[in-house]
Amino acid sequence: MEKCIDFLQNLSKIISERKTLQIILLILCVLAMSASFYNNAFRIAGKNWFARFGKDVESHIPATILAQKYHFDTEGYGLGFVSAKGIKDNYGNGTLRMLETHIPPESFHPYKSAIGIQGFVWAWTYKMLHLENLDVLRMINSLMSALSIVLISILLMKIFGKLFGILFFASMFLSGWVTNFGNNLYWSISVWFLPALFSFYIYICRMKSKIPIILCCIGYSLAICMKSLCSYEYLTSIVLFSLSPFLIVIVFSLITRYKYGKTPPIYSNNYRLIPIKSAYIYTIILFTLSVIGFFLAFTWHIYIRGEGNIWLGLQDVYQHDFLRRMIGGKAEAFDPVYAQSLNANIFTVIGKYLYWEGSFLAGTGKYGFAVLLIVSIALLVQMKNQEEKYLLTSMLFVFALPALSWFILGKAHSFVHTHMNFILWYLGFTAMLLYIPSTFLLQKKNNFKKS
Repeated sequence: MEKCIDFLQNLSKIISERKTLQIILLILCVLAMSASFYNNAFRIAGKNWFARFGKDVESHIPATILAQKYHFDTEGYGLGFVSAKGIKDNYGNGTLRMLETHIPPESFHPYKSAIGIQGFVWAWTYKMLHLENLDVLRMINSLMSALSIVLISILLMKIFGKLFGILFFASMFLSGWVTNFGNNLYWSISVWFLPALFSFYIYICRMKSKIPIILCCIGYSLAICMKSLCSYEYLTSIVLFSLSPFLIVIVFSLITRYKYGKTPPIYSNNYRLIPIKSAYIYTIILFTLSVIGFFLAFTWHIYIRGEGNIWLGLQDVYQHDFLRRMIGGKAEAFDPVYAQSLNANIFTVIGKYLYWEGSFLAGTGKYGFAVLLIVSIALLVQMKNQEEKYLLTSMLFVFALPALSWFILGKAHSFVHTHMNFILWYLGFTAMLLYIPSTFLLQKKNNFKKS
C-alpha cells in the first residue's frame, strides 16, 4: 500500500503541473468508469451478479415506454408494470422482452410509491432516438453516472486534498455495488450526486460572488426535488452526503471546542476548515432548501395519489408506503410478509450491513470492510497528533452518517433490501477506510525521511 501511495503522489505532482494531462486523465477516468458501468468491462462485479442485478426495478422503464407506445393511461406516474399472455416474469426481464419483440401489453398498472420522473425522461429519449432496445439508454446513463462521480471526486480533492479525492474515486471504481448500479435506468445514480455538486461548490467558493452561491442554492433545492421525483430511496443518505463538509467542521469544532467563528489551521491532509459560524449557517440553509425541494416533489406526489385531494393522498402515502418501509410501522397493520422487517430493531438491521456476503472492493473479498474498519479505528486510537486525530475521527463519523441514517430511518426497507443497500457505505465512508491507513503510512514515510 505504501508503494501505491508513492505512485499516487508522484503522479499527482506530474499531473498538477500540466493542464493538458489533467484534461486527458479526466476524460480517461470518465470513459473507463463508463465502460465499467455499461458492460462490466473490468469485471469489477461478478459476471452473473452484474447480469441479473436490478432487472426487477429497471423493468419499470420499459413498462412506461410500452404504456406510452400503446396509449395506456399512466395516471401521471412515470413508472409501472405491464402484463401480457405468456409473460410470467413481467417484474424482470419479461417486460424488456415485450419491448424488444413488440409484444403489446394487455394492461398497465402504475407504480405509485413515487412520481418516477426518470421513467418519463427515459421514455421520451427512447422515442426521440427511435430506439429498439435499452442499450443506448444504458450507455447514456453510464456516461452520466461516471461523469457525476468524477466531478464529485474533483470537488472532494479541492475540499479534503488530492489523496482523499483519488481514494473516493478508487472506492467507487473498484466497487462491484457501484458498478451494478451504474447503468441501471431506474436508479439513475447521477441524480444522487447532483445535490453534492452544488453544495460542495458552495463550500469551496463561499467567499466569492453572491450570485453563483445563490444560483447553487437554488440548484441544490431543485436537485433534491429531482431526486424525490425519481424516488425517495436513500434521500436521507444523499442529503447527509451533500452536507458532509459542513458537518465535519461542526463535529470537529464540538470535539476540539473551538470558539464560534474561529478558523482552525491547515492540516497535513490539505483540508482547510471554513469558519464554524459559516458551517452552521450553510448547514441550516442547505438543509432547509433540501426540505423545500422534497416538499415540492412530495406535494405533487400526494396530489396525484389522492386524485386531486392532497389530504387523502398524504394519508395513503403515510399508511401504505412510509409506515411499511420506514421506522415506526406496526407489523399487524400490514401483510405478514413484512412482519419480520417491521419488528426488527435497528441494531439487527445495522448488523446486517457489517457482515458482507459479497466483495467489498475488487480483490479484497468479503472481509475487506471489517479489516479496514478495525485497522482505521486502531490507527485513530493510537494517533499522537490530537488535532489531526479529532479531524479524522470527525470525518469518519460524518461519512458514516449517510449509510446509518437510511439503515435506521429506513429500517424496514433496509432489513429487506440487503441486495441493494450496501452501496450506501460508498458515500464517503469507504474512502475514509482507505484514507486513514494511507494518511498514517504517508506520515510514517515523512517522519522516516526527516530522521
